[in-house]
Amino acid sequence: MIKDDKIRDGLVPTGVQISPSASNDCMEKVVLFDVDGTLLRGENPVLVKRFSFGIEKVFGINANISEIPHSGKTDRKILLDLLKLKGIDENKVRPKLNKIFDFMTYYVKDNIDSSEIEIFSGVKELLDELKK
Repeated sequence: MIKDDKIRDGLVPTGVQISPSASNDCMEKVVLFDVDGTLLRGENPVLVKRFSFGIEKVFGINANISEIPHSGKTDRKILLDLLKLKGIDENKVRPKLNKIFDFMTYYVKDNIDSSEIEIFSGVKELLDELKK
């Protein structure tokens, strides 16, 4: 069984089935998607800048996701890798991740123009089907 912390840290590849423990009678499946280029067309600058904004607000340093390979990683993994590159120990980052996410969410809500977001054809139908 893949542990929840592995999912949160971005260590589970896209589309991996996560099996329950032997004592559990049901089988759960999890499907992970990279959003930009998979569900949405291209990288929106606001979605990219939110990382820099959150890191600056919480740690007071300049950082940009272009400094690390980030394609296919979860937001949590991107933050951990980027802050490690900046010399901040993971043990200092983890307790502040939710605060960074709060600032990232605020930044997106305050700056995103939904008319600039193009959802690929068939995505809404796929997500509806996966909900079943």
